[in-house]
Amino acid sequence: MKTKKDCGLTAMAWVVADILGKPYDEVYNHLKTIMEYDDNDLDDNPAEHERVINEYAKAYPEFNLNYNLIKPIKEQLFSGKLPNNRTIILVHDTPNLPKLIKSLFGLLKQHWCILHSIQIKSRHVIVWWGDGTLRKFSFSEFEDMLINATPQCVYTIGVGEHTDSNPWYSKLYAFIINVVEKIKSSFRK
Repeated sequence: MKTKKDCGLTAMAWVVADILGKPYDEVYNHLKTIMEYDDNDLDDNPAEHERVINEYAKAYPEFNLNYNLIKPIKEQLFSGKLPNNRTIILVHDTPNLPKLIKSLFGLLKQHWCILHSIQIKSRHVIVWWGDGTLRKFSFSEFEDMLINATPQCVYTIGVGEHTDSNPWYSKLYAFIINVVEKIKSSFRK
């Protein structure tokens, strides 16, 4: 990761750089420019990821950089149907907290990671955590991290046709955050 908070940008850049065969830093910097990223967790949301990927894909029409939201998440993920190294997953890392607290604070403890592999027999999920490490979780642990807070998001890049998109309210949220961030940045200048 470039900073402690850029896990979503890191995940996108890693997958896109792998698809394009380009250096990670080059892709990261281009995506960061499109995202207008200012190290703000609120700007690192599903609809913003979709916007950034779709915008970046215009520069590389010869590559399949389609953003595809996965539904239903658990059925697709735990059955091993999602492609390794092309699937980006939002988790809410709030272990050992009561359910109500997890729901309330899950947005603050969210993290984007990349699917490395699914081990169906042993019922484990292995993900690239974004800091260069692999982490292994049981299906039940990982399911809890997927669904214990909002938003819930798993998407692929560069797989199949663009079929599913984020809902309108997610896009509205991302739009409002972008406007607020632009207003804030104009005051800093």
